[in-house]
Amino acid sequence: MELIGGQQGKSTPAQTVPSQVSSLPTRSPPPVPRHPPPSSPQTAPPSTAEPEKRREQKGKGVADASKTRPTREEDDLTVARKKLLVEEEARKSAESSSEGYQKQAEEQAKLLREANAELKKTQEQVLVLKKHLEETQRLRERAEKLKEQAEKAKIESEKDVNFH
Repeated sequence: MELIGGQQGKSTPAQTVPSQVSSLPTRSPPPVPRHPPPSSPQTAPPSTAEPEKRREQKGKGVADASKTRPTREEDDLTVARKKLLVEEEARKSAESSSEGYQKQAEEQAKLLREANAELKKTQEQVLVLKKHLEETQRLRERAEKLKEQAEKAKIESEKDVNFH
C-alpha cells in the first residue's frame, strides 16, 4: 500500500491506495479530495488570529493543569508519605510490643532469681533437717541400747535380790 501525502507540505490525513496486488481486481483508486471538508480543524486554513488564540489556550491549559491536577512527582510524593506513615505506625507498634516483651522478660528473670534464691534456702534447710534426722536417729539408737542395758541390769539386780 502506498501513502498519498497532502498538498504543499502540509500534513493532511493520508489515504491508502492499492499498489500492485495481483489477487485484487484492478480498480481505479478513489478520487483524492483536493480540499478536505471545512469542518475539520486540522485542515482549515489558519487565520492570523487563530495561532494567538491557540497559544493563549495552550498557556492557560498548562497553568490551569499545574494548579488543579497534581504532577506525577507530587502523586509519588503523596504515596511515599502515606507509605512512610504506615511504616512509622508499624515501627511504633513493633517498638511498643518489643518494650512489652522486654518488661515481661525482665519480670520473669526477676521471678526466676527469686525462685532460685528460695530454692537455695530450701535446699539448705533440707541439709540441716537431714543432719538433725541423722542425729535424732543416733540418739534413738543410743537410747534403745541404754534401755536394753537398763533392763538387763534390772533383771540382774532382781536375780541377785532373789538369790540372797
